[in-house]
Amino acid sequence: MKVIVVGIGNDLRGDDGIGPEFIRRIKGVDKLVSNFPDLSIAEKIKDYDIVFFVDASIDVDKFEILQINTPKLSTLSHDLSIENIFHISKSMYNNSLRGYILKIRGYNFGYTHEISKYAEENIGLAVEFFYNFLKSNLNR
Repeated sequence: MKVIVVGIGNDLRGDDGIGPEFIRRIKGVDKLVSNFPDLSIAEKIKDYDIVFFVDASIDVDKFEILQINTPKLSTLSHDLSIENIFHISKSMYNNSLRGYILKIRGYNFGYTHEISKYAEENIGLAVEFFYNFLKSNLNR
């Protein structure tokens, strides 16, 4: 089973860099980093069975994983979400693609290169969870 992890975020905006930092900490899977949800990602993930998008969030406690199920396509060209990218790839290239969003809690989104202390802790917990999730859900 081919797995790719896409880290979304900007390293110049503090905890917005959670996605790229997560990517730096994991091994054993293909990885991709993007500053924002970009349409070119749809083609880059087409040859995989499973894609995980990792992004900072203020809407979760420490972290949360969600399977992408329902299309949330927008007709607005400037409203490109992770869900849109996934569904474009799935409908154009790979109908069997499975997708997940791993949201990790961030706190400071100001102009800084540093991840906040609590976000660092959340990333560590999410990395551990990610490996356990892969073992228990994808290697059956």
